[in-house]
Amino acid sequence: MGDGINDSPSLTNSDVGISVDTAVDIAKESADIILLEKDLNVLLDGATEGRRTFANLMKYIKLSTSFNFGEVMSVVIASVLLPFLPETPIQLLMEGLLYDFGQMTLPFDHVDKESLEKPKKLSINSLKHFIFFMGPLSSAFDLLIFAFLWFVFKVRDVRNFPDNLV
Repeated sequence: MGDGINDSPSLTNSDVGISVDTAVDIAKESADIILLEKDLNVLLDGATEGRRTFANLMKYIKLSTSFNFGEVMSVVIASVLLPFLPETPIQLLMEGLLYDFGQMTLPFDHVDKESLEKPKKLSINSLKHFIFFMGPLSSAFDLLIFAFLWFVFKVRDVRNFPDNLV
């Protein structure tokens, strides 16, 4: 952190150089971050917001990948077991679109204080465990619905869907 001419080499060589708006031009040009106010709490707020963004981004990644994995499993399994296509391509696209609308609330989601205290790293193992648990669970519910349509409503082809269910 610096605001004078003699600080510019340090600002250039540092990982993140910080200067203030009232610093000399060479110090501002060498810095990565220029504080518009002489208050270091701005940096704390930035780090907190970055951690909040990372936590919500991980929620989005986990939900969307597990949803897509579960949908692929559902369609593949049902296509093998059922003599008709369980979901048409337009139904899959509409389902994905509706799911994405639901995920638009994630940027505004609350993040626990424990998650904001320390920086988190991207954990591929945690992501895999979530996907391989929630994906098949989602797929099981889809297959349950397909079985319900097959045995209860006697739906044998999506094109011949009963009128009272549309």
